[in-house]
Amino acid sequence: INVTPVLNGKEKETVQLEVNASRDLPPKISLKIPRFLSLGKLQIPLQIVDDWDSFEDLEFEIRLDGSELPLKGRFIELDGFLMREGNHTLRVSCTDSSSNTVQETYLFTLSSAVPEAPALNATDFKVLTTNDHRVYYFSEGKLLVSTIRGSNLPMRSVMLISDVNEAGNEGPVSLVYREPDYLPTDARSHIISLESCVLSSSAQTVVGKVVLPVDSFVVIKRGTRVNMPESCSVIVKGTLVVEHGACIQGNGQIVVSDGGALVVKGATLDVSVITNGTCVLWLENQNLHAGQITISKALAVGLKNTSVDCLDVESVDRMWITNCQIGSLSVNDIRQFMITGSQLSSLNISQFSRGRIVNSVIYSKELALKVEKMSYLELVDCWLSGGTCLQIRDFSFLKIRRSQLNGDIGILAKNYSVIKSFAAVISAETAISLEDSKAVLLSSPVMGDVIKLGTSEVSM
Repeated sequence: INVTPVLNGKEKETVQLEVNASRDLPPKISLKIPRFLSLGKLQIPLQIVDDWDSFEDLEFEIRLDGSELPLKGRFIELDGFLMREGNHTLRVSCTDSSSNTVQETYLFTLSSAVPEAPALNATDFKVLTTNDHRVYYFSEGKLLVSTIRGSNLPMRSVMLISDVNEAGNEGPVSLVYREPDYLPTDARSHIISLESCVLSSSAQTVVGKVVLPVDSFVVIKRGTRVNMPESCSVIVKGTLVVEHGACIQGNGQIVVSDGGALVVKGATLDVSVITNGTCVLWLENQNLHAGQITISKALAVGLKNTSVDCLDVESVDRMWITNCQIGSLSVNDIRQFMITGSQLSSLNISQFSRGRIVNSVIYSKELALKVEKMSYLELVDCWLSGGTCLQIRDFSFLKIRRSQLNGDIGILAKNYSVIKSFAAVISAETAISLEDSKAVLLSSPVMGDVIKLGTSEVSM
């Protein structure tokens, strides 16, 4: 190859370069693969260095546990949701134009185990578990999140904390609140206004419409009984905490507005609650009646050890439901939700909602679960039973793992929806009925008829 160098715009003497292709060195493969993999998708950049060939001129062979895996662009994509639990082997071979071949082997472990909600020391504001922790807190109308290591919690008035294990799986949350120092005691028999204080009288009555201002903090202590007559209300724009052994009763209502937080832990709550703004609602150890709770907009909602006959949730950023019994649950426009260890009679997921249900039961004589209007759902270790176990439609996406479906109809899919299943069992007279939809069933026994209509596809 003749090369003419140019210096300051003037050509210099031509130099002849000789290229010896016989000394072409083999490619070098460099991948960064974590030791543990969660149920999510992982895209691994395929980093190749070769002294002669471009990336497009190289030949690759990628095998996961002996089975060939397609390359997606310059990435290797691993979908943990559709892989078995335990140890895996990934082998990557690369061959250049001189037939030099190099092979690298990588080992990793898939873990789908979800950690429990972390144990907390509410007095010292410490986490008692050894995992990494994800902390959700609220500032200026936004839900913020940070990951911490160690036991010390940040200085926030209300926080939701989850554990994240070494595989990156996140569990349900626990709530902790930090009561300000030296709160004054308010023992008035009639409450006509509220500022930061402790309510500790045996009987107090709300009069008219009372506003809890922004940045204020009110705690209703054990043994305190607050009466809210009809047409009376408390508008929560600060933080209202109702502790175990306290009671709020009557025909009035609590409205949690922008910037507000309502935390009820083991107290008796017998008034209506409405959320309508960038707010926080936490209900723990509650027995609620239908129509008592109206959630039309919120930053974060948490229900733990709570039972309710009927609940509609709409326009929420994050939602956690843990160890609850719910009759009919409808979720619409929920950016991210997690349901763990719960029992439901029916569940409707709609309007771009995204979430995961773990170790739960949905039982109905009619339709148990409905996923629609471009929603996304993952089912892990669940049992569904009903006249129709599951209906998915309207460009929605469903993943099922280690779950069982029993009913007259197992899965009914319509309107360009997608189902992916791994290690699930579908047992029904009509196991799967597809209309212009797609189902990919890996290691998933199907006991019943499979019906395909329109442009449907089934891969087993």
